[in-house]
Parts: sequence; C-alpha cells; structure tokens
Amino acid sequence: MCQHLASFLSHKDCRIRDLSLHEAELSAEIFELLINALKDCDSLSEISLSKNSCSPQICSWIVKLCQGHSNIARLCLSHCEIDAHSLEVLSNDIVESNIRYLNLAWN
Repeated sequence: MCQHLASFLSHKDCRIRDLSLHEAELSAEIFELLINALKDCDSLSEISLSKNSCSPQICSWIVKLCQGHSNIARLCLSHCEIDAHSLEVLSNDIVESNIRYLNLAWN
C-alpha cells in the first residue's frame, strides 16, 4: 500500500493539501520512502503522523521535509513516542521551517 501511496504523492499533478497517516504503523523505511515522495508535493500544507513511532532518524527526515517545503504550516506528531533525543532533533532545526502549528501532545 505504501509503495502505491508514495507513487501517487510523488506524481507531478498531485494536489493533496492535508495528509493524515494517523496510526499507520510506519516503519523507518516507509517513512523515508514517503518523505522522499512528498518533497516535490508543493500543495501539501498539513501532515499528521500521530500514533507512529518517531525515532531521531525519522524526526530528522520530517525536519528536512518541512525545511525544504515552504507550504507546510501544520505538523501533528501527537502520540509518537518522541523521546528527548528526537525532540532535540526537531527543536534544533524546525525553527527554519514555516511550521505555524506543531502538536507534540502525549509524547
């Protein structure tokens, strides 16, 4: 399923604005695949990754996506098991993005 989703998201005509992958049980490999697919999706303005485990590596990929993507304004990472190291990765670099809403509840 995620291969098909990544293919759809990376298509030049993709106009999706809000993407919710709530409780999708995404592995690190799938996260990387999706983040790479989303890097050229200019219409994307909101991402919810709630209830997925976010390691420091995954947080680093999320930050790179948000920094390279001027339209992403809302990021929901609630219930993502974000530990102190992952939070450090997020907080060091997320300020260089256009994120205006960041949900870190229940971590």
